[in-house]
Amino acid sequence: NYGPWVPPFVAFLEPPTDPVGEGIGHFLGAMSIDGFRPAQDFKDHLDNWIERFKSAKTVDPDKKVIIPGEPEFAYEQERRINGIPLIDVVVHDLNQLAKKLEIEGL
Repeated sequence: NYGPWVPPFVAFLEPPTDPVGEGIGHFLGAMSIDGFRPAQDFKDHLDNWIERFKSAKTVDPDKKVIIPGEPEFAYEQERRINGIPLIDVVVHDLNQLAKKLEIEGL
């Protein structure tokens, strides 16, 4: 759901009666940290939060605690070295499209 169909964030408001999706939606916002507190204080607090979570014991000792963005960062590093993996069917389709448009393919 998006726009006027996004369910309200408070329980006392009724959701829209004509939703366009299955109730899944996303919100992305950005705020200037220093509009709320000194940026260094925030960074120090976040470093403390990360250290606390990363040092937590897991149920399975073979697994570790990860924080948001960590897997994506690891993939980025790996793909900078080895490139982005492509699915053969997608490569074929893109090459067919490139041929049709008379541009260089993959």
